[in-house]
Amino acid sequence: MPSRLKDRTHLYARIQRWLFAGLVVFAFGFYLLVFYPTHRRAEELQAAVERQRQDLELARERSKDLPRIAAENEALTLRLSQSKRVPRQSEWAEFVRDLTRLGNQESLRKFAYKYGLARHIGEFAQFPVIVSFEGDAMNVYAFLRQIEDLPRLTRLRSILLKSLEESPGQVRAEMALNTYFSTEP
Repeated sequence: MPSRLKDRTHLYARIQRWLFAGLVVFAFGFYLLVFYPTHRRAEELQAAVERQRQDLELARERSKDLPRIAAENEALTLRLSQSKRVPRQSEWAEFVRDLTRLGNQESLRKFAYKYGLARHIGEFAQFPVIVSFEGDAMNVYAFLRQIEDLPRLTRLRSILLKSLEESPGQVRAEMALNTYFSTEP
């Protein structure tokens, strides 16, 4: 009987070693195949959440400036709409109509236009014109101020004012100006 007991003890000891080895292999396999990939994925997700949180904070900081930027954009849009423009050559008649209309509003008389030769400067051209007219001195002044407010690019080169001796407060004006237009279609 002792040898049977001894054999059984050896058998149970071997079974325990095999079970222990199986348990170690199972634990190691569980760690490699389940725990480690899941843990690594959780860390990646946590890092992604942290990056998104930082991006969100940065976006919140940037969005604080949005009303100021929108106001600046509106102001710049308004300035752009009021800025001088360089028209196409075909709009020359419109410029003459604008001058005549402004002169009529200010009760100016005897409008006369003398045109010079256009001087081409790259994509643009400079067109000199001499405009002469008569009217009340204050109306002439108002007319000159309104010319500066026209939406097209116009530069006054010179102006000559002469008092009309037969009518006090009345002047004859002759102004030389350049207007600019695009030569591109």
